[in-house]
Amino acid sequence: MPALDPERVFALVVGIESYQVGPGWSLPGPARDAVRFADWLTGPAGVPQDHVHVLLSPLDQSHAETRPPATSENVNRVLFEELPKSEGDLLWIYWAGHGFIDSRYQLLLPYADATIPYTRHLNLQAALRWWRSSNVPGGRFRRVVAVGDTCRIETKRAHKFKFGTIEPEAGDLTPERQQFVLYAARPGQAAKNEAELQAGQFTHALLKRLAGRPVGETVESLVGIARTVQADFSVMRAKGEAWQEPEFVLNQGWDGSTLFGNHWADETTGIADGPASAPVLDQEAWTELGQLFQGRPLPAYSYDAYRWAFEVTGCAVPPGDALPAAHPLDVLRDLDSRQGRRDDLPLALPFVHLLAARSRRSANWADEADAWVDRTRVRLGTAPVPPSAGTCSRKSRPPHPAHAR
Repeated sequence: MPALDPERVFALVVGIESYQVGPGWSLPGPARDAVRFADWLTGPAGVPQDHVHVLLSPLDQSHAETRPPATSENVNRVLFEELPKSEGDLLWIYWAGHGFIDSRYQLLLPYADATIPYTRHLNLQAALRWWRSSNVPGGRFRRVVAVGDTCRIETKRAHKFKFGTIEPEAGDLTPERQQFVLYAARPGQAAKNEAELQAGQFTHALLKRLAGRPVGETVESLVGIARTVQADFSVMRAKGEAWQEPEFVLNQGWDGSTLFGNHWADETTGIADGPASAPVLDQEAWTELGQLFQGRPLPAYSYDAYRWAFEVTGCAVPPGDALPAAHPLDVLRDLDSRQGRRDDLPLALPFVHLLAARSRRSANWADEADAWVDRTRVRLGTAPVPPSAGTCSRKSRPPHPAHAR
């Protein structure tokens, strides 16, 4: 792809601090974060000011008249009516505020005019499917980058709210369009809001890594930047200064599954600011994993396998002695997004290998799991998985997040 022209970059930037739900949802920080992100886009990134649509619903209403509020009407008008008509190559979506996930792990972003009986919201995954479809004229917006500095708390924990189903209807898939989504937290986690600084911890860390970068360099280096932010949070968690774990996803299919194995940059050398990466699992590997773990819950020794995957690749084990998710495929997605010191061994392979080695009740399943490891290793050209070592058994525990954003 030719060098990205900042004149062909557009953005929707949203920051919501004040909600119609009531003062209990007030959240100091997102409006300031949105302004700071817009300042980076129109400053070092070089994007024209009139290409960046900023919608703010701040707590300090004395500044409210300078930007349109982030209501359902305004967001939908900009995102689905005005921006698709623009002659652009790249769309940025930045959102700071409250966030929830539904049963399909889709991120639901309440608008400023959300209420308890009618919780108006943007379904981010549905919006991204819309933007990856024939609804957007051909040749435009071949790349979309979405950044969400929000919690990813389950909607079932918001008992009184009525989210319902709000999904824009997507057209036919346009495969050449690529999308990159960077979340402030993993499913079930809260995103920390620094009320005294009036800033989200994630946006603060991200902007430090974006500082001074032009938009073209940033876009081609997104994977490296995301990994660096993840490493920053690993250090903060080890010091007890953070609880969340940022996550990034490349290109989601129509069924919501992640299309792994696709490079974001056109050349692998475009991935900067991080160590050399082990190969990620390809689509064939994920299809087979879906069949392998269908209807199969995580066994009690799953944390042993998770921990060993880091140890055998020479990588620091994430703090907390807990699995990042309750479903096997979500744990594998977590492993596949991380980087050990060995660039010839994806963390997912030793994880499945040890699950198979410790499986005493289902020899057939263990054989199938080992066969998957062998096939995947050969196809990706990785090193053999070392023999599994005995690890002290400890019961897997789900994360216990506290709500923030």
